[in-house]
Amino acid sequence: PASLPEFALAPDERRVVARVTLPDGATRALWLFDGIRPEGTRLTYDGRPTRPMWALDGRHVYFTDVTGNNFALRTLATAEPPSPTTITSKPAFRR
Repeated sequence: PASLPEFALAPDERRVVARVTLPDGATRALWLFDGIRPEGTRLTYDGRPTRPMWALDGRHVYFTDVTGNNFALRTLATAEPPSPTTITSKPAFRR
């Protein structure tokens, strides 16, 4: 079964954004659950999103992400279709 190691309750207290991690540990994505439907909506498909946090307006989610060798702070609108926007990015690892 998948795990939900991180989640955040929306300001309206009716929706939850959660990081869903599959048993392989390498596959993770952010999902939106609204408490009305039994299934959720997948919000991310790329990278390794983590630390979801709602904006005060309840319409956007912020999260950190590592894609390749880049660490980024991203935001996405929870309306359809979700499309992440990079706020800032820098190399993830320095050698």
